[in-house]
Amino acid sequence: MAPPMPGEWLTKGEVNAHYYNTVAGEIVFATEASLGWHPQALAKVMVARARDTGTRRIRVLELGANDCAFARAAITELRRLCGEGESELERVDYVAVEYARASLEAVAAWEESTGVYLVRRPSIAGASLVALVASGGAPAVNLALVNAEATEFARSNTEPFDFVILNELLDDMPYRAYFADAAERTFEAFPLSRDEGDRWTVRIAREELTGSARPEMPPETLTARSRESLALVHDLARAALGPGGMMFVHDYGFAEPFTDLAKYEAVPRLVPPFATLEYADGGEQSFPRSFYRVFGNEAKGVVQVTNDVNFAEITVALAPYGAFFTIPHGNQIAIAGRAFEKGQGVFLAEFGLLESTDDLHALFARLQRDQVQLRDDYVRDEMQGRSSVFLDLVFVKNRRP
Repeated sequence: MAPPMPGEWLTKGEVNAHYYNTVAGEIVFATEASLGWHPQALAKVMVARARDTGTRRIRVLELGANDCAFARAAITELRRLCGEGESELERVDYVAVEYARASLEAVAAWEESTGVYLVRRPSIAGASLVALVASGGAPAVNLALVNAEATEFARSNTEPFDFVILNELLDDMPYRAYFADAAERTFEAFPLSRDEGDRWTVRIAREELTGSARPEMPPETLTARSRESLALVHDLARAALGPGGMMFVHDYGFAEPFTDLAKYEAVPRLVPPFATLEYADGGEQSFPRSFYRVFGNEAKGVVQVTNDVNFAEITVALAPYGAFFTIPHGNQIAIAGRAFEKGQGVFLAEFGLLESTDDLHALFARLQRDQVQLRDDYVRDEMQGRSSVFLDLVFVKNRRP
């Protein structure tokens, strides 16, 4: 992507592409998913699934791997589980895909500097495979660092995986937000970002929709749609996952088709110091001021725009291929300093506390059956009015077409 012209208004997709191209190897998001309990919980469910299916070699795909902090933490946990006798995995092939090539180059250089693992570089400069980090032991691990855009990789991939991981990737993709006010007028809200030298202006614009362009919505609600996200999860479910494979989608968002507009009326609490947010709301209350969020890299002088993910439309895309449930991640329990317990109905508790004697099928069935109640209870008891909930969608592909 060519650098934007001074004063040019950029869409969400354009400003985010500019962000990644500018920040490159310095992109290090301390995402909630890459810290604390999440890699451990995911490693435990992967081990349980492998044990349940009698598999000793697994293939894992992570899209949007950033600096591979999550990949390395998950691999470390897989090895710990093997060392403690909870797993009999013999081999893990882990493909970490990242759009910012410099991030992967930095990972490879760090691995080379430690001398702990064998790092192989491709002989062709600029190849999509940046490096292969290999290590023996139990299990043997091959960590492939692949430079590619997530959607393009999913479309071109021909080798099935046992597990696919999307950690805070969909919120960064193009999205269209629609909202209806109390008078049942329907609008589209969209962000436009402009570099103004030493500052950025991000304007949340709106356009009233009429006729065939107007989606049917209850009054005072909001929804969001992303053709790009749907295409990605569709391709992953259809072709990237093998029969019985699992996909994990972690992001912040909502799981009902239409959510309460009032949740997004407040101005965002955090905005980069070099950015200004403007709203085309005419002073009205019915406007989603906090649906789009702005982050930035002050050293490079660039901003990034994200938003909540509509998990409801994702499940519609996945339904033809298998079973799924969407439950709270559970980070608010940890933030409050309370211990996780089985039966809490959150990802970090139900999977982080898995034991080798647990019935994985029974757990999946309970979470699928109770998912709506579990989400409602969590919002009531833990969120204290916050609009965005970290959610985990767990998808299991059918064993037969």
